Amino acid sequence: MPTQKPTRSRIHELLNLGASSSHNHFQSLTTNQDLLRLREDIWPNNRTQRKGWWCRAFATVINRQCPTCNRLWTTVQFPPSLPQCLACSQKGAKKKPSQFKILENEAGLIFRSGLSEDLEWDTRIENVALSLDAMKQCLTNMMVALDRNNPK
Repeated sequence: MPTQKPTRSRIHELLNLGASSSHNHFQSLTTNQDLLRLREDIWPNNRTQRKGWWCRAFATVINRQCPTCNRLWTTVQFPPSLPQCLACSQKGAKKKPSQFKILENEAGLIFRSGLSEDLEWDTRIENVALSLDAMKQCLTNMMVALDRNNPK
């Protein structure tokens, strides 16, 4: 499995695929096993050596947004029969006021750690569900980081 970061042209290709077809975008990420970097500020308690969590897509899922924590969860972690995700249900968390509109169920991808060093530490991030918009934001952030680190 390749461990190289996507090139500028590959990031552009993925952004264009995401703009035209979510199915083709999901298929390409899953088939090609591109590394995608999720920024550290998403999970402030988990630090990595590479300024973010590098992961790969492995499955398509239906995501639901929890009205309590506002996170996206798969329907396994947030069954349609519950008013909030399992994590909030177990904690007894109360709904917080939010300025954001709760999203409808949507297709997304499940990502897992993609680098061996990220798999070894005890506090590693488990699988995470991402929406198409979240994947596009990750790709855009990767492009900005590339431009910042490699000025023309």
